[in-house]
Amino acid sequence: NQMDLVTSFDCLLDKVAILVKIGDEVAKIHPYVNFAWQVLSAGLKIVKAQQDRDQKISGLVRTMENLYSFVALTDELAENHVLQDIIEQILKQTIECGFFIQEYSRRNFGGRAIVQLFSDADDRIAGFCAAFARLRGNFDSRVNLNTALVLSQTASTIDAIRHDQVLSALKPVAINEYNRDPCLPKTRLDVVKFFVEWIADGPSDQKGVLWLYGLAGSGKSTLSTTIAWMMREFRRLGAFFFFDRDIPKRNAATMIPVLAYQLAQIDARIGAIVSQIVERNPNIAEMPINVQFATLLSAKALQSVEWSGGPIVLVIDALDECGIEKDRAKLLDALSIGFSDLPPFLRVIVVSRPETDIKRKFASHPAVYPYHLDIDSAANKDDISEFLRHRLNKIRTNNEYLHFTSDWPGEDKINALTERSAGLFVWASTASLYIDGHAPDLRLNELIIQQSVDTSSEPFVNLDRLYKTGLQSAGRWADTLFRSDCCAIFGAIICARNPLTCLMIDSLLSLQEPCLQSISRLGCVLRWSETEPIRILHPSFHDYLSGRCHGEPWFIDLEEHNAKLAVHCIKLLDSDNGLRENICGLTLPHPVQNETLPEAVSYACKFWTIRVWDANTGVEMLPPLRGHDNWVRSVAFSHDGSKIVSGSTDKTIRVWNANTGVEMLPPLRGHDDSVIFVAFSHDADGSKIVSGSEDKTIRVWDANTGVEMLPPLQGHDDLVRSVAFSHDGSKIVSGSDDRTIRVWNANTGVEMLPPLQGHRNYVTSVAFSHDGSKIVSGSTDMTIRVWDAEIPPLPGHDDLVRSVAFSHDGSKIVSGFDEETIQVWDANTGVKMLPPLRGHDDWVTSVAFSHDGSKIVSGSLDKTIRVWNANTGVEMLPPLRGHDDSVIFVAFSHDGSKIVSGSDNMTIGVWDANTGVEMLPPLRGHDSWVTSVAFSHDGSKIVSGSADKTIRVWNANTGVEMLPPLRGHDDSVTFVAFSHNGSKIVSVSDDMTIRVWDANTGVEMLPPLRGHDNWVTSVAFSHDGSKIVSRSSDKTIRVWDANTGV
Repeated sequence: NQMDLVTSFDCLLDKVAILVKIGDEVAKIHPYVNFAWQVLSAGLKIVKAQQDRDQKISGLVRTMENLYSFVALTDELAENHVLQDIIEQILKQTIECGFFIQEYSRRNFGGRAIVQLFSDADDRIAGFCAAFARLRGNFDSRVNLNTALVLSQTASTIDAIRHDQVLSALKPVAINEYNRDPCLPKTRLDVVKFFVEWIADGPSDQKGVLWLYGLAGSGKSTLSTTIAWMMREFRRLGAFFFFDRDIPKRNAATMIPVLAYQLAQIDARIGAIVSQIVERNPNIAEMPINVQFATLLSAKALQSVEWSGGPIVLVIDALDECGIEKDRAKLLDALSIGFSDLPPFLRVIVVSRPETDIKRKFASHPAVYPYHLDIDSAANKDDISEFLRHRLNKIRTNNEYLHFTSDWPGEDKINALTERSAGLFVWASTASLYIDGHAPDLRLNELIIQQSVDTSSEPFVNLDRLYKTGLQSAGRWADTLFRSDCCAIFGAIICARNPLTCLMIDSLLSLQEPCLQSISRLGCVLRWSETEPIRILHPSFHDYLSGRCHGEPWFIDLEEHNAKLAVHCIKLLDSDNGLRENICGLTLPHPVQNETLPEAVSYACKFWTIRVWDANTGVEMLPPLRGHDNWVRSVAFSHDGSKIVSGSTDKTIRVWNANTGVEMLPPLRGHDDSVIFVAFSHDADGSKIVSGSEDKTIRVWDANTGVEMLPPLQGHDDLVRSVAFSHDGSKIVSGSDDRTIRVWNANTGVEMLPPLQGHRNYVTSVAFSHDGSKIVSGSTDMTIRVWDAEIPPLPGHDDLVRSVAFSHDGSKIVSGFDEETIQVWDANTGVKMLPPLRGHDDWVTSVAFSHDGSKIVSGSLDKTIRVWNANTGVEMLPPLRGHDDSVIFVAFSHDGSKIVSGSDNMTIGVWDANTGVEMLPPLRGHDSWVTSVAFSHDGSKIVSGSADKTIRVWNANTGVEMLPPLRGHDDSVTFVAFSHNGSKIVSVSDDMTIRVWDANTGVEMLPPLRGHDNWVTSVAFSHDGSKIVSRSSDKTIRVWDANTGV
């Protein structure tokens, strides 16, 4: 009868309870015996509530009761390791059986339909009984024969190949656990016991989520790993996801799909339901996070899962590392809503620091049980002592030649270190690594002496002192080269978007000594090998380096080192060891060769994500816009600045809200290959988007709905590199690697002109003039061509174009070439107006028209300046000689009476444009070559920029320097210009910034204008001085408000 069953349960629990007491002393069985007792206890509660007798369950309970008679023989358990292994297996089997009894009793006696769920109950009970019989035989013989665990859930089958194909749409990122460690035996017993009790408890309290929170370094991740691995042993780990700031793909956007993917792998029935969901929602991986949770993990989504096997656990570790508070907001909102609607068989463990935003969401959530990891508890102190005892014992045994005594270092010193840890496991771990690094006894005593001097009990004060001690011992911080190299390495490690190997760091940073040499004594804070990436051992060291050690030689300014790493990437790509044609040395035809880029080059190519900056302050306005699965090839703002469009190698186009960073539409799909270029139409809200692709097509999209407005525009025979709308939106122009430019009707997709042919190599850039009457194109054949429906292209020269300029009225173009000639063109017809102007004996580096268009001035590497009649091509003066090195830049004054020149010899020359006489002695002051010069509009001032990173302002009549050097740029100044009224100067630099200066005081009027991703090559003010336009080697032109920097 029912009382017999209850009596059997009570008797069984009494015997297991005896084992619980022993388990407190035998670490190997401790977590399992508590878990078993908790599961059986919950089962008893259910059985007591039932009114009907169930012979099958009674028999199973009696079988377990008989088996547990071994508790009378427990005297030998503590010393018999074979017996411990057998009891571990018995406890694991008891847990599975207990879950089965819970579910069977709850569903059977509760009146629920169980025909389908428990149709095989007889077979499953028989399986449990047989397993216990085999385990009893193992126990009696003291021989541990491997006995397969009989699971509480029923196995099921599914088409595995089909299942995996469908689930791949979740785009799960890899979760590698190889660097994670569980808790040591005999540590964290109280916390683990609490966890397993919570997992085993039924869902009556409606708290299906446990939030474990505590300080950085308190051992949270080790605990989460312990619980995850323990649940995996029972096939109860549904998923294990941990954020890592070193691995950008593990972010808020990827977590839910990974949880669902891993959960689908644990059981075929769950996998079948998740697969059906994904088939219905093939783009689920790109949907908002709250939609992902509701669609994949909610009770409604998984309501048809026929589950009778007890709880399944999802573990989410380091939630605080998924980004800054702004990044976490959407994920926390989704979790807060989703946790109230979990399936009854799911338990979720979330682990994090007690950050304010996380605490706000979880501390009083009705479905969340908060658990504070108390670092001040006696149990925590004992655990750290045990941890230190274990680590120091390993140091003793690994250093046999130091002849430590068998009890080294002694309990007093272990207790002293324990006090020093202030409750932080990371302190104990770092200290033991530091002690093990060199002269263990000396370093141990050093830390203990510090303990006697320092009385602080603040955990991070002690931790920071330990980090400082470890760093001070690592090298010669007073040595400038050592300090520079180490800081560069730390900066690269912290700022890198993917972990870097030593070889990659050597290639990127070009250090004085190999990376391994500099970090070889930093084993207490870093993990590395010659081939594996370098990793920081704990996030708290990252926080120390970048925030808590101001004034120390190893302090890392994240903004500074992010910028430096970006520059190093660009320099590597531009070097002889960087990008080049056929870098992998592939040969054609087939067979296909499997070659990869060098690691450092591959890294340097990646992570140029979409970023939005405030032009007034230089502050990044939004977190990086993430969503693309491959390189972002092109980005553009809508005319009103409210939207951003991006195109990627992942074949998609994405549209973002420029104020919030939120994706406004699902990804625009249609291209069959990489999207190379995207652009908005020029109407205020950017109602259309045009895209060009490696699939040789152009596509037109509605920017508000994402709908493709026309069939693909087809005609090019190779990839499309550049596309643009005309200003009125009626036309589209495209440039291609097939060497042609094509013009399309933007409303019908019809090609309006025959292909514009003339370029001898890839067409890399195309644009309309404002009135739409002209098209300009640039090509890798080193020519720029201007077109209309009947205009032939500018035929160009056979060498590199070094300089081009329009006449002030726009009717003429002058160009200078490496082949020592100058060419003048009619800007309206493209016809050569004159034969090539010859006279220079080396490359022509700079050309300019006088304001009235009557003269041309040119500078050359042959050290001369020449003045030409723009209408006849006749040289008007003898060569202007005076510079003893290459002439880099030339310009006329506005009235055409003077010429200014800048040279490699670090001087500026001022010449009479009518006589060729040098009007002033050379203007000296720059410490490197002069890259750019310009007159103010009234001719009274000259501004010069130089590779020495400075700008200088001179009196054009006397040559006297009017201001101290204008300093601020971090690299060569490449171009300078005055505003029309002469009150402002604008400068651009290889440091990728634009700066605006007061021409009368030299004061910088705005923060640096940032946004270009490569060297800024030229700049100019609008006529009214209200705008600045800049051009960069990143292939973009940007327009800025000259008063605000926006």
